[in-house]
Amino acid sequence: MEFYATARFSLTRTAITKGAEKEKEMIGQDITINCIKTKLTAPFRKCTLRLSFDEDTGMARFNFAYSLVEVLAKSGKIEKDGTRFLWDGLKLFKSEIADRVYKAGEYQRLVDLLKS
Repeated sequence: MEFYATARFSLTRTAITKGAEKEKEMIGQDITINCIKTKLTAPFRKCTLRLSFDEDTGMARFNFAYSLVEVLAKSGKIEKDGTRFLWDGLKLFKSEIADRVYKAGEYQRLVDLLKS
């Protein structure tokens, strides 16, 4: 079946935790998708999606804001200062920016930055 497949993907995950050693709490996971084979486009591409557990509802959701912040950081459209990024005059980590965007519903602001 491997020979006849149009596309094959490999999925791996890395847990995201917070807290000290004995009080660690899993708050999400990074899912990495590797394209092993494709007859449709260039193979061996890779992407990472962040899956976060929402504290309010207890449900899992893909954190698109985090992915957009990561793309903007790699393209240089968000200023970087060490391990933090400048956002609204504050120095924040990527996850903090993503949380603020998610809670305020400002996805369009990130999309507009990406388009500019």
